Amino acid sequence: MEVKKSMGLEMYLNQGMSLFVQNYLQQHMTAVKIKKKIRKLQTMREKGKSVSSHPALKPLLGECTMRKDLVELLCLVLSKAFRSRADRGTLQHLAGIIKDSGFLRTVLPHYLAAVSSEFDTDCRDEYPQHLDNILAILTQVLSIFPASSVESVNLLLTLLRPSLNSLRTSGVDVPPQIEKNMEHLQHLVRHLQTMSRDGTIRSKKDTYALLTSADEDQQDFRNIPIYPTPEELRHEDRPYLRPNLTSQRYPSTHLYLDTHFRLLREDFVRPLREGIQELLRAQMDNAGNHVKTKRLDDIRMYHDTKLIAPQCTMNGLAYMVQFNVQPLKFVRWENSKRLIFGSLVCLSCDNFESFLFATISNRDPKELQEGRVQIIFTEESRDKLARTQENQVYLMVETTAYFEAYRHVLEGLKEQKEDELPFKKYLVDCNPDVESPAYLRSNDTYDLSSVAHPDFKTKVKPFHCLDSQAWPTMEELGLDESQFRAFQLALTKELAIIQGPPGTGKTYVGLKIAQALLKNNNLWSTTNKAPILIVCYTNHALDQFLEGIHRFLKDGIVRVGSRSSSEILKRFNLRELSRSYDFKDTLPAHLITPYNAISREVHDAETVLEIHSVKMACTFKGLMHESVLQEFMSEQHWDCLHAVRKRCASEYVGKKLSVILEWLGLECLQATQTQDVQAEATKKPEGRLIDIDEQATLLEAERDVDDEIYFKGRRDDHKRGDMTHIMENRLLVLSAEHDDLHNGRWEYQSDQKKKLKNKIKQELRKESTMSEEEERLNPDIWTLSGPDRWRLYRLWVDRYRAKCRTEASHLEEVYQNAVERLADVKRQQDLCLLRNAKCRTKDDEISSRSRIGNNLQESDAVPFISWHLISQQLQEIHLRPEGCGKISLLQQTEATSAGLEKPSTPGPISRALGGGGSVC
Repeated sequence: MEVKKSMGLEMYLNQGMSLFVQNYLQQHMTAVKIKKKIRKLQTMREKGKSVSSHPALKPLLGECTMRKDLVELLCLVLSKAFRSRADRGTLQHLAGIIKDSGFLRTVLPHYLAAVSSEFDTDCRDEYPQHLDNILAILTQVLSIFPASSVESVNLLLTLLRPSLNSLRTSGVDVPPQIEKNMEHLQHLVRHLQTMSRDGTIRSKKDTYALLTSADEDQQDFRNIPIYPTPEELRHEDRPYLRPNLTSQRYPSTHLYLDTHFRLLREDFVRPLREGIQELLRAQMDNAGNHVKTKRLDDIRMYHDTKLIAPQCTMNGLAYMVQFNVQPLKFVRWENSKRLIFGSLVCLSCDNFESFLFATISNRDPKELQEGRVQIIFTEESRDKLARTQENQVYLMVETTAYFEAYRHVLEGLKEQKEDELPFKKYLVDCNPDVESPAYLRSNDTYDLSSVAHPDFKTKVKPFHCLDSQAWPTMEELGLDESQFRAFQLALTKELAIIQGPPGTGKTYVGLKIAQALLKNNNLWSTTNKAPILIVCYTNHALDQFLEGIHRFLKDGIVRVGSRSSSEILKRFNLRELSRSYDFKDTLPAHLITPYNAISREVHDAETVLEIHSVKMACTFKGLMHESVLQEFMSEQHWDCLHAVRKRCASEYVGKKLSVILEWLGLECLQATQTQDVQAEATKKPEGRLIDIDEQATLLEAERDVDDEIYFKGRRDDHKRGDMTHIMENRLLVLSAEHDDLHNGRWEYQSDQKKKLKNKIKQELRKESTMSEEEERLNPDIWTLSGPDRWRLYRLWVDRYRAKCRTEASHLEEVYQNAVERLADVKRQQDLCLLRNAKCRTKDDEISSRSRIGNNLQESDAVPFISWHLISQQLQEIHLRPEGCGKISLLQQTEATSAGLEKPSTPGPISRALGGGGSVC
């Protein structure tokens, strides 16, 4: 068989099965060719990111025997994947495949044991690089799965040390960094072994991941969880905070990041902490009495909260929860700021000794009227939820701080490498001497004829912009004196802040700067095609600025986020552009193949999960048909329940055969039997009415950045609704939510429907169930009292729910993992589109969520125009990251120098301690 030269590692990455790869290497590749392919892999950074999603990887790593050259090739690919900028979910998936594989437990030990017996000089000289790749893999696997991988890693470490000693003895040069990496890994292993002996780590159970730096101090901000701990919320100890330095330099970059992390975190933790402590004090002062009607300043309470069912969403696995809506029945949910998208909620079942964190992922006013809202749990809380008792009842509290705006910035601060902090010499070292952009040092010839006043367009000629005497006059550019100085500063310095009151021309100057940069992009975009990045606080401000840019840039704009009201900009939306066939045809294969494969995983898991979700949701919506509950009843109770059917068979001919309504006493419900229900339905909530905020809908629109993943195969809402309706008809004998209330034998009048619905809802909300002992001692269920019948019904339903949750638990993990990997691939696809744009734009919330700067290559030259106030310590300076063609124009909006009073911005803590606004 003739083998084309182009077939090689690319086939391994994008096509092959493991057996094919080994046969190919064995039959068609010489050692020299393998080395060439390995060197070629050094440039294949993007393909390393798609390794974890390839279907051939897991079978390949599962093999227990492997050629030496394939082992080295795999180590190189895996180490490159771990060193890439892939999302944590993708790396976790890759590490999960490796940790239990034959490659880690069998192949690598045999490979390391054979190092000392290698006699080929060339091969021995290459061993240090191979061992360094193995160390990189082991470090990542151990950091992500510390408990379950420590034994395997420790075994490999005992083999690595003799291998290195053998290489040194034979004269091979081993770089000091390899020795340092090995010592770091040994430190991690010893630390975990100590924890295991002390009983602070569960054997084989990974409940957390280690930091990649073993010698971090315990007070280091990278060790502080973003979410507050139970100790923080229950105890009144003062948090440790550092003041923001505004008039002097920071001793180190680490201290700078530490200070801002703590201040920003305290901004959102404080309202939650003080609210919960106030609630706990109120409970102590009113021992034995409920505090459901007490109004607290910093938190909002939702009592009797239960998890109904998991739901598949674009952003991962969510849960629909049900809370007691009775105290809130007069809230106008369409306009209320309660339970807005992105708000943080805390659920506790033990008086806040422990709790779960989640964020509001979707709100439907109609669902909220019934006491239901959709939430997404944090990763740590999902793990806790799996160990939580079934049918647990929680108190849910909502903090008034908008958490999502904080979370992404805090995560970004944690991930920020200290030696790569942009603007370090100005932000940290407070260097007042701002340098010119790096690209202007080789060529500073600017042509400003495009931004000149119409009367002077032909008179303005190219000039050297670093020579202040060569500039056109402010009259020729159509600017006043202050605008001219701002414009000149922005084009000749690395960073600039332009601030001023409304009407002074900040937007006007910003558009001229953007136009000048685009006209002269040959200066800053010569070696790498790079766009301008524009960030604004609000969607409206972004639309306004972009429409101004569109007047002189008709193509090449990409707007991230779909909350745009501009018809002009509609065709430039990232979602619309990424759906176009022209763009899909330009995507590389290593981003198409994993996207399609993972999309199928998501769709398959979603299909089954939604069936379980509808099943569980039905138990809260109405009465389940006895045939659905049959396997959860004793045989004796099933026969007893249907004894009445045998006696009155003629009444059931042609009808929906169900006797559970009659058994629960609902068929002939009279008004006299439901006086308590009517009283409950008409009872006014205690305390004053809830204050309504009319701007809540607009606020949610600003918060919802529409940052979703779009994949094939997802069924639309219409089809999903049809499936739900069909299943509800099959599972429910009577719904408490639909108007077409009937049971197959009786039709109900309007007032009867209302009474019946209220009765069912009231009973379904109750928590008490019959014990198994009581169930066994009552063989004749027709002799039970009404309340006992409902308690027995709830016992059957609890068993039904437990079975549904057990069947869905594994699929929930599979679905969440697949969605996270799909999101990573989708982001890489979006980056391909963004890199080819001339001007890309985001509102401030999207920018913090996607942290697009983390995904850009360092060589990308990205002019950056943003409406941020960085800090009060910076005044009218213009910064650019060293060595890059990046320019940042930071404009203050129409507000005071202390920052904007805006829900998505940091609160008063950082400002009170001397802080400013956002950190770029």
